Amino acid sequence: DDDSSSNISRSGDVKKEDHDNEISSSSKSGVCPKDCCWSRKFDAPDPVDFCVSRPPLIEALPVIPLAMRLGRYLMQERREKREPMFQMYGIDFHPPKWGPNQGVPLGGIGGGCIGRGFRGGFRRWSIHPGKVEHNDGNPVPADQFSLRVKRNNQRQACVLTSCNDDNNNSNKTKQQEPGLFNNIWTKMNASCGTCYALFPRAWYEYNEPVPGIKICARQVSPVIPHNYKESSFP
Repeated sequence: DDDSSSNISRSGDVKKEDHDNEISSSSKSGVCPKDCCWSRKFDAPDPVDFCVSRPPLIEALPVIPLAMRLGRYLMQERREKREPMFQMYGIDFHPPKWGPNQGVPLGGIGGGCIGRGFRGGFRRWSIHPGKVEHNDGNPVPADQFSLRVKRNNQRQACVLTSCNDDNNNSNKTKQQEPGLFNNIWTKMNASCGTCYALFPRAWYEYNEPVPGIKICARQVSPVIPHNYKESSFP
């Protein structure tokens, strides 16, 4: 617990001024990386999601034998309780739907990958070699950063994501699991958050999710030449 916002500001992990000074000093030309990186507000509408077009029947006929071989392979692997090499589903072997809510992944060389959406939610990950967990495109409600502040013996807490707004209203019932929110924990106002992305860095800025508190959460996926050990730890 922190007794005041000044204590949080003095913390090296969440001090926004240090972060701004760092990214400003990294550019000798005086141009802040924020001006040339991808950014999106937490409350921004979903981008247009285009579906992959399917070939007409006349073009699909020559690949039917290949599709049958692939189908037999998938059935055999799953019957043997092994994960197939290909992640395809349905009679048309469509790949998992990624969705328009992704952000910069957090990962290192040989260390797997954790995907975060631009609204702060954890959406897909690849921890085991050759297998990517898509979680149906929905963020995991329990995997979230949170803020808890204590002032004058009064506690305030909120979850630092607006992932319950993802995918419009169709998935809200599924995402709002019992026990994740109570009378102390509140949902963050989506207008407070902004995601900035410039690979291999990304940072999430929270402008007063709790009154008087500003937080910046930073991530970096290191790429260090001739050093695979440290490059594997995001």
